Amino acid sequence: VSNWWGWGICALLSLKHGKNLLSDKDMEKRLIKAIVAAGSVDGCTRKNAPTVDRLPMSVHLDILKKVKTALEEEQRLC
Repeated sequence: VSNWWGWGICALLSLKHGKNLLSDKDMEKRLIKAIVAAGSVDGCTRKNAPTVDRLPMSVHLDILKKVKTALEEEQRLC
């Protein structure tokens, strides 16, 4: 899932700049809702639905939470 790669890069940039640059769960939901409303399609199913590469929103947001938790733990160590 390319979105997750982006979050990883964003987390690394967050460490470099000393602040959290990741979007939060609510922003991510709004972004996906907006792109679906604009006519986007899932990269795997090719359906206009609030999924990311066939994965439901809950799985997508759980990964964001894990990346955010890892970032916060690393920030505490630095």
